[in-house]
Amino acid sequence: MNKVLDTGRMRIEPKENTYLHFSLYADGEIPGKDMVMLRNFLDRFAGKVSLVVTRDSDYWLSAAAQKVMFKDAADRVHAVAYVDKNKRQEVLSQHAMQTYLSGGVEVKSCHSLMEAFEWVKGFGKLPEMV
Repeated sequence: MNKVLDTGRMRIEPKENTYLHFSLYADGEIPGKDMVMLRNFLDRFAGKVSLVVTRDSDYWLSAAAQKVMFKDAADRVHAVAYVDKNKRQEVLSQHAMQTYLSGGVEVKSCHSLMEAFEWVKGFGKLPEMV
């Protein structure tokens, strides 16, 4: 069973048995089909997960992707820690918190990977993949 999802625009993989590292690494639009693949990947876990998100590109989520996130995230995700490198990324994190992750997911803007890791540790270990 593959423990990594890579769509060519984003990559998600388990780290430290505590969280999933979600890397947005390709410039351009993240379409709804990528979020459906992400949802299906998260469904393989035996409970809710925590995500640490790093942005290594200039991307945007399509309306369809935001709709999938708003509809499905709270059933699969405890918390999302964004590692924000600049003011623009902080604004993107605030947007996520106030829109498509506003339905029951804890969200935090962090200034380092260590800060993000320390915060998501409080949500427990990563559930097993089934």
